[in-house]
Amino acid sequence: MNDICCVVDCGTPSEKGFQTCQEPTHRALEHVGTEHRSAMFQLRKRLEQSERAQLEDALGNDAGEVAADEVVEVDKDGECDGKDEAGNLKPRARFGRRRTHNEQLCVATCGIIVGRATMFGSEAPNGCREFLRQVYPTTTSLPNFIFFDNACKLKKHIDAVGDHHFDACALPVDVFHMKSNHKGSDTYCGFFCNPARFPDLIQGGKWRFNSSAAEMTNAWLGGFQAIVREMREDRYDFFLDEMIKQRNRMFIADLRNRGARPYHIPRTALLD
Repeated sequence: MNDICCVVDCGTPSEKGFQTCQEPTHRALEHVGTEHRSAMFQLRKRLEQSERAQLEDALGNDAGEVAADEVVEVDKDGECDGKDEAGNLKPRARFGRRRTHNEQLCVATCGIIVGRATMFGSEAPNGCREFLRQVYPTTTSLPNFIFFDNACKLKKHIDAVGDHHFDACALPVDVFHMKSNHKGSDTYCGFFCNPARFPDLIQGGKWRFNSSAAEMTNAWLGGFQAIVREMREDRYDFFLDEMIKQRNRMFIADLRNRGARPYHIPRTALLD
């Protein structure tokens, strides 16, 4: 695709020495993108950030700098997204690599990873819904409860699109995020997604399950970020899948040693 114009939805071959075709508006986009990737632009941005004394994220190029091969999205005016009086049909282009947004994990409360998905653009409710449908493709395979840090928005989305796949599955917010990130004044969240509303989750005044198992696993997975960030797609998927399988084997062995008796439910029983 290196010989195709970088402007979104333009399939015209690019001109030699450029990343865009001969269309003047498309060529103007490339000039703006080059400016955004220039050292002067980066240093000015860094100076502005230091003057505001804002803390950086310390994740290499993700910390506010724009590397030469990172994605820069611009419109023909070199301005950020916004509505224009003349309409929204401005040409847009992407230069360089387009990074993924995050890795989404589905983790059993015992710590076993049962699914992984790569999210592009954002961790949107619809993407999470589709991911859960792939992990649990039948209503028989669905667990009774699925903890999720943003469960209230996910449930609202499921109700809005009329998806009845999750009708028999409760979607509580995990205990940590329910206490720290969700408002007590949100009646919808409090009624449908408060884990304290479900007696099956409580035993002897204590939580029966570790609802933060996914958060703990995310911390483990984040340790591989520096290793995989420059990998090609096939190596990236292979590496993460292998690490997850190795981790699951260790967790299963540990569960057996503790007398927890882990087992596999037959696939045929889940997919009927």
